[in-house]
Amino acid sequence: RPEPQTDDDGDPVPGELVIAIIVDSRIHIRATSNQTTSDAVVDGGIADTGTVYVDVIQLRDIVRLLSGELTVYRTDTGVCIECPRTFIKVPHAAPANGDMELPPPRGTIVPFLLPDILRRASRSAATDDSRYGLNGVYLDSEDGKLRAVATNGHVLTIVSECDTPAGFIPCLLPLTCRHVDGGEAELWIQPYNGTNKRQVYMVRIVSGHRTIYMSPSTDDFPDYRQVMPRGHRVAAMVPAATLHEAVRLCATVSSRRTRLISLAFDKC
Repeated sequence: RPEPQTDDDGDPVPGELVIAIIVDSRIHIRATSNQTTSDAVVDGGIADTGTVYVDVIQLRDIVRLLSGELTVYRTDTGVCIECPRTFIKVPHAAPANGDMELPPPRGTIVPFLLPDILRRASRSAATDDSRYGLNGVYLDSEDGKLRAVATNGHVLTIVSECDTPAGFIPCLLPLTCRHVDGGEAELWIQPYNGTNKRQVYMVRIVSGHRTIYMSPSTDDFPDYRQVMPRGHRVAAMVPAATLHEAVRLCATVSSRRTRLISLAFDKC
């Protein structure tokens, strides 16, 4: 599901929550927003081919209530779904982003395995529209390790689990990457764009039956290394479950206005 887009008044932009159902040898359910295109594949016996556009909210709320084998086919006015004792027709909707075509591979392609680091790091990403340079997850490399970095100006999260592929270039992925649970990824790198002297990127991530294409932002991510501590005087080794339980208990009586608790480091 793409991130909902709004106009200057905060109202949803018509057609942004429309998905395409493309039937060829398989069924492709495709959605797109400004920086992200998602393509999910469903295997099934295909009797007819073509493309139909429907509202993603309507289709999601209908399918989640169904079970068993579904028969899905398109008509000139929408898509029909049949299962035992049930027939549903979802009407056609007009897309706002063209034909939702998938971008072709371009430039230098850098393949790499991407573990589940985007979703974990994105919890600290900014969601304020005024902070475009922080609205996403920054893929960077440090000491030969690929790391995902996100911050909202207060909390900084860095997750690193895999080796950096040869030819990798750091890039800022849109916040929609938080829906990715890892998989095989490719970074498509085009040469400098003559006018602004910046690299042009496209990131393709294949996770299970889903393929996501993301256009990284050209905004500069702040130098997060400046706020990373260079050392510490006191450290405590604590099981994650124990710390979580202690914080949870204190949070029940903390002030809703300040939401503050204190962490005191004492020798036992």
